This record gives sequence, C-alpha cells and structure tokens, in this order.
Amino acid sequence: MKLKRFRTDNRIWLTTSAILFIPPWFIGTLDKHEEIRPFHLWLMLFSQPLSLPALVTGIATCCLMFGVPSLLVGWVLHCLVVMIRRSRNAHGQPPGTLRGS
Repeated sequence: MKLKRFRTDNRIWLTTSAILFIPPWFIGTLDKHEEIRPFHLWLMLFSQPLSLPALVTGIATCCLMFGVPSLLVGWVLHCLVVMIRRSRNAHGQPPGTLRGS
C-alpha cells in the first residue's frame, strides 16, 4: 500500500494558528482573585519597567502556553483542509465548489 503525499499550505496553517493564538490573550485570567488578563502583561511591560524580568517571564510563558497548542491544532486543521481539497480535486471538482453544485 502506497501512502499519499500531501503538500503543506503554509498560508492556511499560519492563518489558522494565528486565529487560535490570539483569543486566549483576551479571554483567560492569570489569577483567580484578580482580573488580570494575559494581554495586560504587554501593557504593564511599557508602563512598569521596574518589574521587567517577571513581566518578560510571564509573557514568554503565555507565548509558550498559547503558541504550542495553537500551532499543533492549526496543523491538524490544516491537514484536514488539504486532504479535503485534494479529494475534491481527485474527483474532478474544481476547487472552491461544493459537491451538490
């Protein structure tokens, strides 16, 4: 059995990953007692430069916590889109059309 090879579409992958990466910065809170959202770390970085090491550590931690899962989920979603697109092209359908039309 020969495995099918699929080409990576970087635009779809990066767009999907960016869409998944941005919302957690505004939705979640860092502390149960205070309403500090992760994007507040960026604002504090410019307004309170005295606590620079702690802020940079917090921003880097959030980037890793949000970035790695968004890249992985974005890759899986990208794979599904590429496989569906290729299967439609294999059946003689032009790209961008639905099966019933």
